[in-house]
Amino acid sequence: MHGPADLSPGLSHSFRRPHKQTASRQNLTSSTRRCEGMALWKSATRKDAMLAVQSTIFCPAGRYRKMTIEHLLLPRLAYKQGLITALGTRTGCALHEMDERRRYVPGKTATYRAHECQALLGPAVRVSQAEHAIEALARTGLVHWSPSVLRFPTQPAAVPNLDLSAYTAMRAHMHPKRVWFPMARRMLRYLAREGSPGLIATGLYVALRCFWDPTQGVCAGAVSLEALAACCADHGGMNARTAAGT
Repeated sequence: MHGPADLSPGLSHSFRRPHKQTASRQNLTSSTRRCEGMALWKSATRKDAMLAVQSTIFCPAGRYRKMTIEHLLLPRLAYKQGLITALGTRTGCALHEMDERRRYVPGKTATYRAHECQALLGPAVRVSQAEHAIEALARTGLVHWSPSVLRFPTQPAAVPNLDLSAYTAMRAHMHPKRVWFPMARRMLRYLAREGSPGLIATGLYVALRCFWDPTQGVCAGAVSLEALAACCADHGGMNARTAAGT
């Protein structure tokens, strides 16, 4: 039988065993103390299971968004080629957050509105600006948008005017087996509200490099400044030294 050590750290801290002298002070027998301790442990185990379920279904604010390499490279390259604006890169982050929210409401028909996107972009952005940014992303092929559909392309060919040779060069800086990475949703919301194109690309690239390595199942560790500069360079360019300070 497993003991309280199997609980999560927070619950283990909340349900500590009583001090050895507690039972004698309360005139309890050792058998009574053992029964009460077992009941407490079972109660904590049930609560731990309930918290796990609630964190999966009823936690729209936290957790992670599963991002692919294309989610990082395609908007970045489209911005560098002048196909979308800086607001468009922020809008892409907001749309990822909107899509992820619907995963935690099973069995309900998804509805997407520009007002929700504008709220994620912040009060400095008007609803009309959010609508224009979404329309630009849709025209470019970076999103498929309608009131009931929101999808993101998984192939560079889905963006017709994209320079495929530039995409291939950027993709060469990343491991061929590294196809996805988890992105903290709180960071997505921050980038949607406050991010610049360079900061968004840097945040996504660092998450790609450091959060998950699918070939090993562990943290990837280091970030190559040369690869970061190649991926995150703006129109004016970005060298490795600048990338290190981003």
